Amino acid sequence: MSLLWLRFALACYFVGLVYAFVALTRTSDLFSRVALHAASLGMVFHFVSLTEVFLSGHVVWRRYTTGNRC
Repeated sequence: MSLLWLRFALACYFVGLVYAFVALTRTSDLFSRVALHAASLGMVFHFVSLTEVFLSGHVVWRRYTTGNRC
């Protein structure tokens, strides 16, 4: 399920990237509002995906100490 959220984030980031390329040629208030919301949604979906991975238990936390290296 976390992969689904990452795909949504990727789509939102793509909209922001397209806006960046369009902004190089001209400026538009509509494009800037759409890109701002798309980038914000991308960050939210990215955070949701990371939270879901951490809560699912697939992340292994390991603490390194200076005396016990493998």
